[in-house]
Amino acid sequence: MIKRIIFIAVMCAFVAAPAFADLFTAIGGPGEGESWSQAFNESGVGNFDLVAVNMVTAGDSFENPTHSGFDVGGWSLLYENNGGINPTLASASGPSVTSLTWNIKFAGDKNNQFAFDFVAFKSGKDEIAESAHAVWNNGWNITLGTWNPTRADVVPVPAAVLLGMLGLGAAGLKLRKLA
Repeated sequence: MIKRIIFIAVMCAFVAAPAFADLFTAIGGPGEGESWSQAFNESGVGNFDLVAVNMVTAGDSFENPTHSGFDVGGWSLLYENNGGINPTLASASGPSVTSLTWNIKFAGDKNNQFAFDFVAFKSGKDEIAESAHAVWNNGWNITLGTWNPTRADVVPVPAAVLLGMLGLGAAGLKLRKLA
């Protein structure tokens, strides 16, 4: 009985290992500049069309543009909070893919320790394909994440657009009453 349990545990480890091998990973060393960037790859989670990052460490931020250098055409930066100045939340989207490599840009010194959360959304759905937690301490430690935002959380409708829509709706109701 014990041999059977050990055999099953070993087989599960062999089956599960490849499933985690191609998830959100850092590629190569960080690039230098006024700020610094790191290439990342997302794959092995099926089709996705939106990625987002959220800085967890207080006082740290991404650099504008946060997402760049996509290896697939049609992908681009979608949203950065704080008007793109020291953003702590940023998203990018494009056509549905199963693998994407791109750069994430970080503000400040490369020797600064920090952590951020990452998510990829299933294509056309408000469902997360993967959530990861990345910690930088002169090297990356990337583990399964717990950040669980909705698409609306990472691509919020600007307040001006919302107010404009409400204003047009009110004007339409007023005109309808006059007719």
